[in-house]
This record gives sequence, C-alpha cells and structure tokens, in this order.
Amino acid sequence: MFRDQNPEELAALGQGTAGAEHGEDTRELETLRQRELAEKRARALQRTSRHSRFGGSYVLQGLKSIGDRDVVFHKGLHNLKNYTHDLGKEPQKVPRRRQAAPESEPSRRSARNVRLFLRHFCQDFLEGCYNRLMLLVKVRGWEGWDPLCRLWNSH
Repeated sequence: MFRDQNPEELAALGQGTAGAEHGEDTRELETLRQRELAEKRARALQRTSRHSRFGGSYVLQGLKSIGDRDVVFHKGLHNLKNYTHDLGKEPQKVPRRRQAAPESEPSRRSARNVRLFLRHFCQDFLEGCYNRLMLLVKVRGWEGWDPLCRLWNSH
C-alpha cells in the first residue's frame, strides 16, 4: 500500500492550500509531459523514412587512431554522436558480486487523492493504535527499550 511513497511528502501534504498543491502537481505533470514529447520528437527526427544505401567511409579529422593517422569511420553519419574507440569491442563481463549496485528508480508519485487517503490513514493509525500500544508498553515497565523494539517485542 505504501510502495513508492515518500513519507516526507505524505507528511507535508495538506500543509499548504489545496489550490497551491494542485497547481504544483499540474505544473510538474506538464513539465514531464513536455519532456516526454521532446524526447519523442527527437527520436522521430533520428529515424528517416528513406533508407540510405550509401555505406561510405568518413575520416574524422583531429581524432587520432592507434597510429598517427586520423580515425576512419565506417558507419553512417547519424551514428557519429555515439562514436567511441571501443565501438567494435565486446565489453568485458563482470561477475555479479563485483558489479556496482543498481541505482534506485526515481520516486513515483500517486494521485493527490490517494496520497491524501494514505496520509489520513497514517494519522489515524498513529493516533488510534500505535500511541495506545506505546502507552500500554510504558505501563508494563519496558523503560530500557526504544519504541521500535517495543513494537516488535509486543507480539
């Protein structure tokens, strides 16, 4: 239920005016939409509808190859942006235990009404259940335990 939810955002929700929060959400959605449309246009411009059969060779002046000569590029000009000296090489495999940890995905935001529901649910849980549970634990005499340990040990 709380997957992909940021607790700080849930807690801050409803602090300002509803109109300002709604305006902020719509602005953010509009910028994401504009970015997506720009990426889509860029991909469409990269693809041409006509196939060029010219498979010529190009000399990249100023970029030295192994010797003193300039690099000879055998792909189309549209692939020039992606050129590296490692273009035809197979990447060396790295064992899984030595691979870098994958980066976490960007946080996703649910609809505003879903976030408001989750916020009210958390408030009700804290007021109705958790605070009463901690009061009972305190009465039993578990002063040496921090609240998280008390919660786990109360089962």
